[in-house]
Amino acid sequence: MAHSISINTTTSHSGTEATTAVLRRARSRWIVIPIFVGLLGVFMLQLWLHTTHTSATYDEPFHVLAGYRYLQCGDYGINPEHPPLPKLLAALPIFTRALAPPALPCGSKATSKADGFLAGAKFVAGNGVDRILIPARVAMSLTALLLMVIVFLTAREMFGPVVGLVALAILAFEPNFIAHGALVTTDMAITASMFGAVYALYRYRQKPGRLRLLIFAVAVGLMLASKHSALLVLPILFLLLLADIVLIQRLEGQSFTFSSRKILHGALAFVAVFAVAFTLLWACYGFRYYALPNTNARAFALADFLDLTGASGKAVALLDRAHIFPEAYIYGLADIAEDNQNNGGTWSYFPRAFTMKSSVALLLLLPVGLAIPAFYRERRREMLFLLLPSLAYFAITMSSGINNGIRHLLPVYPFFIVLAAAGAGALGRRTKLAVVAISLLLVVHAAASIRTFPNYIAFSNAFWGVDHTHEHLIGADVDWGQNLKLVKDYVEKNGNGRDCWFAYWGPGEVARVSQPCRLMPVGGWIDSTERVDIIPPVIEGLVFLSMASLPPEDRQFESFAELEPIALLGGGVKVYEGRFEIPLAAAASHWGRGRQLLNQRRFEEALSQNLEALKLVPEHPQAHVLLAELFAAAGKPAEARAAFEKTIQLAQNHEHFPEAYITRARNGLEKLK
Repeated sequence: MAHSISINTTTSHSGTEATTAVLRRARSRWIVIPIFVGLLGVFMLQLWLHTTHTSATYDEPFHVLAGYRYLQCGDYGINPEHPPLPKLLAALPIFTRALAPPALPCGSKATSKADGFLAGAKFVAGNGVDRILIPARVAMSLTALLLMVIVFLTAREMFGPVVGLVALAILAFEPNFIAHGALVTTDMAITASMFGAVYALYRYRQKPGRLRLLIFAVAVGLMLASKHSALLVLPILFLLLLADIVLIQRLEGQSFTFSSRKILHGALAFVAVFAVAFTLLWACYGFRYYALPNTNARAFALADFLDLTGASGKAVALLDRAHIFPEAYIYGLADIAEDNQNNGGTWSYFPRAFTMKSSVALLLLLPVGLAIPAFYRERRREMLFLLLPSLAYFAITMSSGINNGIRHLLPVYPFFIVLAAAGAGALGRRTKLAVVAISLLLVVHAAASIRTFPNYIAFSNAFWGVDHTHEHLIGADVDWGQNLKLVKDYVEKNGNGRDCWFAYWGPGEVARVSQPCRLMPVGGWIDSTERVDIIPPVIEGLVFLSMASLPPEDRQFESFAELEPIALLGGGVKVYEGRFEIPLAAAASHWGRGRQLLNQRRFEEALSQNLEALKLVPEHPQAHVLLAELFAAAGKPAEARAAFEKTIQLAQNHEHFPEAYITRARNGLEKLK
């Protein structure tokens, strides 16, 4: 009898423990789910506010038009520089709307970059910028929300639900993701799909199965269809698979023979993955090789690229001959290969940009996650999957020669965020004081993000100074054309009926319908079917200068460099007030009008404009090289030769860009022979 009582007591005790565990998990879910939903909602709200308070960035109109054309007639001859998936997603909400059709005929010929940028700007401006851009950005924000979910699932599965929530909190208020999460570009799509592919591979290696392998394959396919740099991720994924096989076999003390069989099995699985991914990529191009619809003729030729040499150029040529990728996809690879050979950037740009444009919370917690010794003993697979892809991609980006935009480095951020959250979780388990400190850090992190609104693109952290990004970085890290609404609001509040002038770096057609100021020469100012304004050599009133119009990126407004602006808008536009002499900018307006007339074969009128520019800056080599090119186009070789020689003479003593002018003039002389 006593023995029977003993058994019942043990059984009762075990049942109580099981019930307690179930209740604990249930309570945990009821805590985790509301926080997860809340952080997701806050992130969505920030994306919406950024979507509605910023104007079109330089690339977005072109991408929107390209996606619209893909859906309209399958014309992949427009914007082949990027795979179609993100553009297709962005165009879905606007495709069924009654819109003024694009200026370019659909599918009749390949669209050049210059024509595409202009047509995209006109398409967006002609149909209402917000009417087109806001729904397109909302569609693109789905990729950012998908990334949020995958980051949470990854961190939770690798390190537990608390770490998952910390990772979500870091990402939800990370300014780079708010800045780029809804933009109609390829950056968020490659970030979400690459991280999703690594997570899918992790789950497959945890518990191999056909369904998990298929999910991995789909993620790889979406990655390939998002951005061309995904091709460089494929060997990283394969190396990750092999490294994990070897690592696990070593930990389990299994023989090399057994490990070799596993490696062969893994290689065959990867071949199957690539086959599925390859099929998805072709599906995004409508399973059609030729870029243009209803034709069996090529739209592009690698001979169009003047500087396609080196290993990357040879690899592209080999792929082109094999016809294993769609024609438009190959053209995009060739464009990237040529750009990478001519970018001339420095490897240090991205490490510097990462330390400036990452949040303080991420920069403080990431070293903690990297420095926990227990992770390298007990979480070897997790550290392998987080470190190998991110560090490899970071190294590839540094070597690319691109010095224009932290957006190119976005794919490494989810890995670093999970590591940072894991470090916070490990630290928080040690002392209650650490929990309090981490909680305060996350509150400050959220407050910094809210304080940054709406200037997320030009964000830099408190270590460098919130409004000092333009002193250290360039291009899309500062001003990408996103500040038109801020300029319009400033003029409405402070203009008082005065003239205003804007050197805007971005699509000119969009700027002309989005704000009231007269545009001055810079960036996409000349990209218009309308006659560009002639700017007087002396202006007065409010003057807005994009950072791209100021030294060292441009010299037309060099006299402003030493002046103190009265305001800084969006971290990327300086505001001045007063009377200013701008002879070089005035000359550039004549050059711009002259170029438009030259394109219309109106040589005498174009010559008149260039001569007016020459009166303003008679000793500037650019005035003479443009005059020489005009004479050459008009069939006046003697006059062209004299102007080219004058360019070389003046350029030798010119302070800025002498080699560029000399090279341009010498090339012109060579063509005259």
